[in-house]
Amino acid sequence: MPTNREPAHTPLYLAAVGLKKQLAAGINEPRLQYPLQALARLPGVRCVWGEGSLSIPPDFKPGVLMLNRQFMTDPPMLQALEKKVTEGWLLVADMDDDPLHWPAYEASGFLAFKGVHAVTVSTPELAKRIGAWNPHIAVLPNALPMITAAPQPIPKHPERLRLFFGAINRHKDWAPVMSGICAAAKNVGNRVEWVVVHDQAFHDALPADSIKTFHPTLAPADYASVMATCDLALMPLADTAFNRCKSDVKLIEAAAAGVVPVCARVVYADNPEHAKFAVFADTAEEWEQALTSACQHPDRLNQRALQAHTYAKTQRMHAQQAPLRHALYVRWIAQRDALEVDRQQRLQAMRGTALAAKGASH
Repeated sequence: MPTNREPAHTPLYLAAVGLKKQLAAGINEPRLQYPLQALARLPGVRCVWGEGSLSIPPDFKPGVLMLNRQFMTDPPMLQALEKKVTEGWLLVADMDDDPLHWPAYEASGFLAFKGVHAVTVSTPELAKRIGAWNPHIAVLPNALPMITAAPQPIPKHPERLRLFFGAINRHKDWAPVMSGICAAAKNVGNRVEWVVVHDQAFHDALPADSIKTFHPTLAPADYASVMATCDLALMPLADTAFNRCKSDVKLIEAAAAGVVPVCARVVYADNPEHAKFAVFADTAEEWEQALTSACQHPDRLNQRALQAHTYAKTQRMHAQQAPLRHALYVRWIAQRDALEVDRQQRLQAMRGTALAAKGASH
């Protein structure tokens, strides 16, 4: 029980800005909207966020200013951030993808991570990489904002199983195993329907005589609704440095809907809990065997779907993570003076490196 001198919740003000979305798909939601909505439900916590720009209410007290996927290469933005630091704000970068994928990060000397007080990331692999530029780093895994009721029995549509694919920019991941996926499609014939979101090329690569449905890019709620009508979700992923930094968010989205993931071992097999319900496949031959077997024995999928749903509901919800996130931010705020000393040392080292490089060029 908290005493009068130990409040249950330390007040917290948090403002966050993410990228301006180019697609309807959920780019900012997993790391911005969903976790802050859960955090804002805690007593004494106030959150505000924006995409592309941010307006902080005048009555907000200095707290945490979270920068999701910001390159920090715009001089006016840098000036505005330094002003916030002088006002007492704590700068926290947030990242859920490999920064080496975008040249702007490296061109700036990774200022996006060196020029902030601390960093949050979605995976341990990403923490290892970014930890080289800022040692004050914490892993906050991607999670879910809500969960549906218990999943329907598989098959959800009596006439046939439904197989879902809905990733963005994954051509290099599915192309090497597409021959196995197409072979499975031939093996199971009209006993399945393929449901594809966003990726027209994947849809078109399936056999022409397959029963298949295509949806353009969907907003997160619509995406989740379509996936929830399916029985299996395909998640091929090549073993690359970039992919190893990815999170398992696609898997937990499927799990929450009672959809059995058929996925690569890269990323998705990192958590031993996933082996209880996911089906793993890496080579084209493994994909053919996994999909064919699953579709020929749909009765075996129900236990996996229930285990997946239970895992998502009991271990991967933002409501469960919110107290841990709150405690992390409060701790960093308490350490702000020391974190600012470290930040200034990193910035000074960057200035020294820049001057040395300029001198060497003359």
